[in-house]
Amino acid sequence: DHAGTVSKAHKQHDVNSVLYKVYEDI
Repeated sequence: DHAGTVSKAHKQHDVNSVLYKVYEDI
């Protein structure tokens, strides 16, 4: 399912962005 794959990748990107911001704040 292409849409599901894109959605999953987008969610993973969001998680990575949040983690990156957290590490930047440290």
